[in-house]
Amino acid sequence: MAIPEDHPNRTEARLRMEQLAEATGGRVAFPQALEEIVPLYERIGRELSIAYTLTYTPTRPWTTSGFRKIDVLPRTGDVRITQSRSGYLPR
Repeated sequence: MAIPEDHPNRTEARLRMEQLAEATGGRVAFPQALEEIVPLYERIGRELSIAYTLTYTPTRPWTTSGFRKIDVLPRTGDVRITQSRSGYLPR
């Protein structure tokens, strides 16, 4: 559901959506017209068709608390990283 342009919480809602996308390694889109929806879904479909999931085992024990920063860097110049999380908090 779109938030009307004149809604008092519009800016806060956009900010929260952007923060959620940043924290989870995702992206947020704000289509302005109905015609923008189909190309948006097509782009998402193309991106998902070539996506990879990476995992790793941490070297520090899980009892160590605090935010764990993760940097995902390509080894070659022909790879482009478009989405990644900056890290995570152990549970």
